[in-house]
Amino acid sequence: MKVVIPQAVVGHIGSWLRERLTVNGKILTAVVGLSGGIDSGLVALICKYHGIPLVCVNMPCHSSAWSMIRAKNLADEYGLKFMIVETTKAADLIRSQVEAGLDIEEDDISRNDLAGLYSTSRSPVLDFVAKTVRYRDDEDSSIVKGGMIVGTGNRDEDGIVRYFAKRGDGAVDLSPIADLHKSEVCQVFEWLATRLANMNGRMTIYPFAQAILNAKPSADLWGGQEQYDEDELGCTYAEVEWVDEFVTDLIPSFFRRSSEQKENWIADWVRKGMVTEDQVDLIRKITAIEKSTRHKENPDIPVCRVHTAFMNEPWFE
Repeated sequence: MKVVIPQAVVGHIGSWLRERLTVNGKILTAVVGLSGGIDSGLVALICKYHGIPLVCVNMPCHSSAWSMIRAKNLADEYGLKFMIVETTKAADLIRSQVEAGLDIEEDDISRNDLAGLYSTSRSPVLDFVAKTVRYRDDEDSSIVKGGMIVGTGNRDEDGIVRYFAKRGDGAVDLSPIADLHKSEVCQVFEWLATRLANMNGRMTIYPFAQAILNAKPSADLWGGQEQYDEDELGCTYAEVEWVDEFVTDLIPSFFRRSSEQKENWIADWVRKGMVTEDQVDLIRKITAIEKSTRHKENPDIPVCRVHTAFMNEPWFE
């Protein structure tokens, strides 16, 4: 895990967001799905820190109460514009009509299929908010209408294992933190949440920001039942990061090469004593997940590059 210099990273991402949200000299509103997790929390706080117009939308869909509570309280703590749009009834209506149309029973639908529906049902909400949101420009009193959906996926989720719904949380206009590993997101979030609290006269991070920092990552798409990202993936984010850093430091294009080439490199690393048997198994596992989820990739979504484009900047120690 690299040690991030958070202030520089926040400055770079904020400038990148401002540039891409600016259309005809006006800054459009950043529309962020605020789930109560650390990734969306970081994106929202970056916008807040840089004075970017922002609206945060929490969209419960058979969700647990704690996710909405954390999102709402984070917004309250940091003065974020926040709204709740309940999507449970809409998803249930879609489900019932599909079951009737396909003549299938409730038990025929898997939990993961339902999770996909719940995630995907949120996309129209964010799209509609982005089309209709507006604010008054303080400089000339003009009304600035429209926004962009700002994604909240990190590098491990979006770039390697692609732990997102293709037409759900993958349907975004910009991806500001998709080049930061989960560990780096945590480092930057802790610094920024503390910095903003300090600016408000507090000596320490706000309680719900701390709760988000401490929480175990969860998509919360199993109808309130316990669901944790790493349990579902079968590996930890730290392991995903290690594989990504290890193989791409040696072979930058590793994930895009043929299976035969990958196995040849792995065999070479084993011969040289560079990896253990457990690490080989992990590399193969993450590589297989990456390949099987590549269909979700959308290269047209702009990603803020931190690692590759600015390697000479003193942002990592």
